[in-house]
Amino acid sequence: MTLKVGISSFLKSFHEINYKHLYLKKIDTFHAYFIVLKLGVILNASLFLTIPSRQEAMSIVVLESGIVGKPVLITDQCGFNEVEQIGGGFVVPATIDGIAAGIKKLLDSKSDLRSMGLNLQKLVRNNFLWSTAAKKYASIFTKAIKNKI
Repeated sequence: MTLKVGISSFLKSFHEINYKHLYLKKIDTFHAYFIVLKLGVILNASLFLTIPSRQEAMSIVVLESGIVGKPVLITDQCGFNEVEQIGGGFVVPATIDGIAAGIKKLLDSKSDLRSMGLNLQKLVRNNFLWSTAAKKYASIFTKAIKNKI
């Protein structure tokens, strides 16, 4: 079964994952406007971040999770498979079963969550900070001016 579109469908699918696969006693869900205001607090209090996207070019919230040292679970539709390659989380199919399996895998490996979060944090710090991007662009512009391109 694939996830449906929209926040209410997302919440319904997330609860379906819990009831069919995870059996957690308590599930906290947050609406998007609340997440924007309190994202840092939520991320710092979380074990990991799950992004159940069915189509996305690059998830900025993955970078936000990484900068605070939290691992992520993303789908193979997020366009950021490097997360799993560097050991910063897992990439799973964009299905209820795929996401449920990924959540189980992360919950089963609690002792590794800290190192996974640190791996993702290192990737973000080395590649995605504004200061890093500015240095890369400054280098490109310097070369272009020097070579009169």
